[in-house]
Amino acid sequence: KGPVMALAVTGLFANAAAAQSNDNKEYRVTASLPIAVTHFTQSSSQRGWNEGWLNNPGLILEIDKVLHKIDDTTDLRGGIVAGTYYNSIYQTSVLAGVTFEIEKRIGENVLLHAGTPMGVVTGYNETRPAIAPYIGISAEIFQKTRIGLRAQWLPLKTAGSMVGIESKTDALAAQITLSRSF
Repeated sequence: KGPVMALAVTGLFANAAAAQSNDNKEYRVTASLPIAVTHFTQSSSQRGWNEGWLNNPGLILEIDKVLHKIDDTTDLRGGIVAGTYYNSIYQTSVLAGVTFEIEKRIGENVLLHAGTPMGVVTGYNETRPAIAPYIGISAEIFQKTRIGLRAQWLPLKTAGSMVGIESKTDALAAQITLSRSF
């Protein structure tokens, strides 16, 4: 109940903040495809994870918008995220939550991204809270359409230990993103 309640409250906050922002009425839809995963296990004999290139197929969708313009080149974005993927213990996971991102324009068509989805995820023997910070870069390929690359930290062991969830390793995932603004 705790993670679901936290998710609901955070979602209400994101919607309220979005309603107050009149700077940018466009929504952005981003599809994220996992392309590689590795785990920070100390010994190769401890491995046995589903990892490597193209071994964790899935699709994660985000819908977000500008919540606050920090300056002329930097925005705080917020929205919702949901998706499914084949996880590191060879199970199908479903995730849902909210997402927040700082987006910084560094060139005419290039953006840097730093953010995190937060919510709940299934497929690890129980439904559990999830957070997965990322950094990324994207470039405009057509008007209002961007392609990008993300490196996402999955702090399974680090963050899990803070909420009483045992995990043997953290992981790093690489993703290709495709975004369209409406």
